[in-house]
Amino acid sequence: MRTISAGPPWDAIHPIMKNKRQQDMRRQIPVQSEKTDKEKKEKSERFEKSERTDRTDIIERLERPGRSERNERSENSLQSAKSDKKIIFAAICGVKNSGKTTLTEGIIRTLTARGLKTAVIKHDGHEFECDIAGTDSSRFVEAGAFGAAVFSRGQIFVRKTGQYPDTRDMEGTSRLLKQLITAFPEADVILAEGLKGLPVPKIEVVRRAVSQKPVSNPTGRFLVVSDLSREEIGETTLPFEDLEGITDAILQKCL
Repeated sequence: MRTISAGPPWDAIHPIMKNKRQQDMRRQIPVQSEKTDKEKKEKSERFEKSERTDRTDIIERLERPGRSERNERSENSLQSAKSDKKIIFAAICGVKNSGKTTLTEGIIRTLTARGLKTAVIKHDGHEFECDIAGTDSSRFVEAGAFGAAVFSRGQIFVRKTGQYPDTRDMEGTSRLLKQLITAFPEADVILAEGLKGLPVPKIEVVRRAVSQKPVSNPTGRFLVVSDLSREEIGETTLPFEDLEGITDAILQKCL
């Protein structure tokens, strides 16, 4: 029987095949690595695309109709107020003890909560004290100065004395009002308490306990705030507690 010797190892008998095999392996490794990098890149791109789609969907959902009409009106009014750089002005008027100051306070808080800087101009039908007796500024005026101003890092106080128009002088009061408005160039909204006789944008406060109907100059009056119904008033009316609606009306009507 013929015996077949196992002979030398395969690599020893076929060194060419061995080298070819090593070359093939070296060629395959970069290919596999390149393929792996390509797969990672494609996977990353798919993830980023999916993430962008998710973000787009979220934004679209937030922007879709469905939020309350009032919120949309508020946001549009707020955007307009800031982008146009136009000061919004409205007077809050009414007979004595109707609740003008309380309502004005509520409107200020609502505007401030929306990020709008608000200033207030108040008309007083009587003489009033605006300074504290004994302070330096008060002493300056007592000494004969027609005006005095005090300022610090946190606030400014200006006092001027003289003869100013009565509200019955509508033309003179309107000129003075324009001058006072220029004192607040930083304001988004300026409210005035009083001025019911002027033809300016205004809200009148009508409280059942003290009055039954509006008494202000109807020119410019766009809203009545009252505990009486719209049917009883005969005009657009909102209740005292609807501060959001009242603020919306100011931002819409007075732009």
